[in-house]
Amino acid sequence: MRALRFCAVVLFIVLGACVTHAQTEQQKCKLQWLHCNPRLAAVYHPETDRKTGDILRGPRTVIAADLNTLRYEYVFNTTTTFQKTPDIWAALTSMSLTLPSAAPAVTGQTGKTKAALAARPAAPALQFPGAVQALLDRFVIIQNEDQQRFATLDGHSGELTTNLDTLVGLQQNANNAISSVTLASSNLTNFLLNTTGRADELIPAINRQLADPIFGAGLSATWPTFKEVSALQSSATGLKNALAAFKVLYDPFVPQQTAALALLKQDCQTQLDASKRQVPPDQVSIGALSDALQEIVTEQTTLTDYAALLQWEITQNDSVVAAVPDLLSSSSKYGNFQQNQTILSYWKARMIDKQTKYTAYQAGNSSTNPFELQTTSDCEFAFGGGKTSAVTLSRKDLLPGSDPKNSETVLSVTVQCSSPLSISAGVGFDTIGEKTFGIQAVANPAGSTTTTNVFVITSQSSFHPVPIGMAHVRLCEFGNAVSLHFSLGVAAGIRSQDAGGSSAEFLVGPSVAFFRSVFLTPGVYIGQTASLSGFKVGDPVPSNITSPPLKTSYTAGFGLSITFTKP
Repeated sequence: MRALRFCAVVLFIVLGACVTHAQTEQQKCKLQWLHCNPRLAAVYHPETDRKTGDILRGPRTVIAADLNTLRYEYVFNTTTTFQKTPDIWAALTSMSLTLPSAAPAVTGQTGKTKAALAARPAAPALQFPGAVQALLDRFVIIQNEDQQRFATLDGHSGELTTNLDTLVGLQQNANNAISSVTLASSNLTNFLLNTTGRADELIPAINRQLADPIFGAGLSATWPTFKEVSALQSSATGLKNALAAFKVLYDPFVPQQTAALALLKQDCQTQLDASKRQVPPDQVSIGALSDALQEIVTEQTTLTDYAALLQWEITQNDSVVAAVPDLLSSSSKYGNFQQNQTILSYWKARMIDKQTKYTAYQAGNSSTNPFELQTTSDCEFAFGGGKTSAVTLSRKDLLPGSDPKNSETVLSVTVQCSSPLSISAGVGFDTIGEKTFGIQAVANPAGSTTTTNVFVITSQSSFHPVPIGMAHVRLCEFGNAVSLHFSLGVAAGIRSQDAGGSSAEFLVGPSVAFFRSVFLTPGVYIGQTASLSGFKVGDPVPSNITSPPLKTSYTAGFGLSITFTKP
């Protein structure tokens, strides 16, 4: 019984060591509870120490720690085809401002004749001779026709100037938005290029990036409202149609008015010459006709200037019509702006997610470290044979413009699992003891020469070695050096016939293995013991008995074996 209690204590101590080791591994690796038959952790830091070709014994949980999960996407044991991330930040380009050229100058219609005519009373009484008055009336008619056309053109010019100013303002607003997003994207790129997977470095860096005013300006940048852009487009399109219609009428009107002014000028000159030849000369008519000739020249220049103004308005309005599409929601510039701002929002959400998860992890509210990734290669298979698992970790750069062809393997290890069943052979020791019986003549009575044969013990030992073979089932493993097994062994109890004869004996208990090669097994040893059958030591031997009659039985005691696996 004492041997059984001793074995129970040894088993309890060894199993306690297994559990304690599992707890230590759990605290060290921050894994799930590691109990007997554990998935031991192998921790790697692929961002700072690339490993390839390591061979690990399974079962094993491979942990990749301090991963830059903000910038990269990591994949364990998966062959993945990635779609190329477009470098749309490179597509952000500002638009050129549509600045108007100088409008052509228009000669003012000021002159003595115009002023005099404006001040002339409406009474039908003539102030000039009939021929002179007729010429002046013809000029007033031409002027009125011109002024009607010029008034329409001046109205278009006012709307065009307003549209040009509006367009430049909207373009500047759009360029400011593009500039804000471009600068924020550049800063974010620099930040991502300098990030690491170390939480003590990355979390403070994320906090600084989220608080960066440049990053915030890029997120809050606004494009010109589509109501403003639509209003400008509607005005510019309507003005384009109006100017085209006006040009259809104005193109034949200019030569028509030019010819009328040329003929009027010729008639005024003829009448002026006639007035000068009168005796005495008609000074009033001469003055009025001279002024009229000057006004005719001015009107001819004005007519030409307005033709140039019309062409300028058409050209400038066409530039407005051509520039407006860049401001529309369907434009590539707006699309690039919106997509880039969406990317900024994506990275903001990604940073906040890592920040939140790490805070929960530190507070103990989550068992998942956002900067670690793990995979487990178990050894769950039939007892026979082995199992090999190739474990790889690849990463894809999420930075815009990255090429999926550059997706790289940052960790490569092999987990090998041998069968949990192993066989060893060696030597065992037991404390059951061995007795050898015999028949011996002793003086009877003592001191006399008369002898009597009695049963005696000729030899006795309490500890002896035996050859033994052991079968082991692995329970848990402490790294690659030490493991715990449950074992059952069969020993050859070789004895003489006087000691009960040879028999099979057994050892059961826990084994501590070193490098899965050397097994130390303390446990309960079950072996045979021999005793006299029907007699006891010292009894006289009947005359018909020539050797001690023996009986054998199994009994338990403490045993210990040292065995070795096949090299």
